[in-house]
Amino acid sequence: MASEELLICTCRNHKVKNYAVSGRLNLSALREERLILLSPEQRTGQISRHYLKESNIPLSNSITTNNMPAVISLTENGWGISFIFESHLRWHSPKPEIDTYSFGDDGVFSDFVAATRSGSYIPEYTRYFISQAKKLYA
Repeated sequence: MASEELLICTCRNHKVKNYAVSGRLNLSALREERLILLSPEQRTGQISRHYLKESNIPLSNSITTNNMPAVISLTENGWGISFIFESHLRWHSPKPEIDTYSFGDDGVFSDFVAATRSGSYIPEYTRYFISQAKKLYA
């Protein structure tokens, strides 16, 4: 198990940087901005929508996709502001040219867990995936 932070992401030098304090950005700064969101069926989409709703940020000016590379590319090219877990940015090639900000009082984190059913057969490809995930997140 590992924990990773969900970040607010913008193109380089986006105007919302003027509202950032110590690398943190209050969600209220996004009220008039176009948002690029992952679909609500995806965990990142669920978490980001939860915090946006909690902060009364309307979704009327948003784009939704199921494709993380599209989210990164759209963000990088200034089409809007997105929410991306740090691991997606760390392993994306080439490294995205975006600015990132924490939000919430202490940042927003989610646990990454690889689990299997006790006593069940675990195929070789699954064992390989789990071993690689342990190396990446250790």
